[in-house]
Amino acid sequence: MNRYDLCRALDTAAANDPRLMPVSSCDDEHIRAALMIFQQEHHLPATGKADIITLKKLCGVCTPLPLAAAAYRYPLHLGSSGSAVMILQAMLDRLSDEYENLFRPVTNGIYDIPTQNDIMLIQSACGIYPNGCTDIITWNTITTLFNALIQQ
Repeated sequence: MNRYDLCRALDTAAANDPRLMPVSSCDDEHIRAALMIFQQEHHLPATGKADIITLKKLCGVCTPLPLAAAAYRYPLHLGSSGSAVMILQAMLDRLSDEYENLFRPVTNGIYDIPTQNDIMLIQSACGIYPNGCTDIITWNTITTLFNALIQQ
């Protein structure tokens, strides 16, 4: 996740939870302080670093819909990597708690075969051609499922 996306996610989390600190500036000091407060409030080790566990938790409290535009500009497919893939995998991980036919992906930021298989299962179940590619339609479907799940 790049610095801008991290700042935006922390600000979104702070807007929904008054215990958290918004990021007034995207410099290292402000990001570290906001991350430490977020980690403390969510019973995570307060390191001030954006590790995998913190990012997964942050994805769970933020609405990921603004990232749909990133998925549209950069369709995700087998071999893709980066923060958008990591966020996708974190959403799939949470969805796998509720949908038994989904596999629990490894949240490593690499669009691998298990990630592709989960995407194809979701595509098939939602009436989308199961090509295993996360395009804008698939991304919006997953974010809709994810948002419905976290708002329960």
